[in-house]
Amino acid sequence: MIDAIVSALTNGWSGGLSSGLAANAISEFFKGAFQPATLDSNAQESETPNLIEAQAPTKETQPEPKFQTLQALTDFEKILSMVKTPVVHFVIEETPSTAWHLPVVVMESSVTGEWYVFRKGNLAFEGVAGRSNAMSLTRSLVEKGISIGSWFTDQASSDLLSEGRVLWPELKPRCIPAMAHPKRGILLDFLSDTLEKTAG
Repeated sequence: MIDAIVSALTNGWSGGLSSGLAANAISEFFKGAFQPATLDSNAQESETPNLIEAQAPTKETQPEPKFQTLQALTDFEKILSMVKTPVVHFVIEETPSTAWHLPVVVMESSVTGEWYVFRKGNLAFEGVAGRSNAMSLTRSLVEKGISIGSWFTDQASSDLLSEGRVLWPELKPRCIPAMAHPKRGILLDFLSDTLEKTAG
C-alpha cells in the first residue's frame, strides 16, 4: 500500500480525458455563473507570514480578486468535462484555518496550460464530512486515471489562492511537494485509507 502511495505522489496517476470541449464552452459556463469568491465564514484570518508578499496583506492592502474561483462540490465535474488532459493539484495549508488543514484544489490542463481554482471549505483530509467529500473526489480521479499532485503552502498564501487574489503560476513555484513536507503524514494517512477503500 505504501509503495502505491509513494508511486502515486511521485509519478502521479497517469492518464486523463482524451479530449476537451471548445474554449467557448468554458466561457459560457463562467458567464454570470459565479459571485465574487469569499473565504468560508468559519475560516479564521491568517496570522502566518505570507510567502507571496514581503509582508502579509492587511484589510487595507488586501489585493482585489484577479479571477473567479469555483465550488468543488458543484462545479468540479462541469469544468473537468471541459479541460483537456487535466492534472489536479491539492494545495494544503500548513496551518489549519479551521479544525482541519483545508486544501485548495487546482485543475490544470497539461495541454493548454489553462487552470481553474476550487476554493477551500468543503474538502479536508481530516475530520468526517470534509474528509468524506475529499475521499469521494480522490476516488473519482483515480478511477478516471487523472494525475494528482499534492503540495503544502502557508495559510496566508492558501487564502489568497482560494479567494482568487494570487495566480496559480505565481504560487506554484513556492509550494512544497507534499512528500517533502514535515506534515506529509496528513496526506499519507488520507491516501492510505482512500486507496484501500478504492481497491475494496
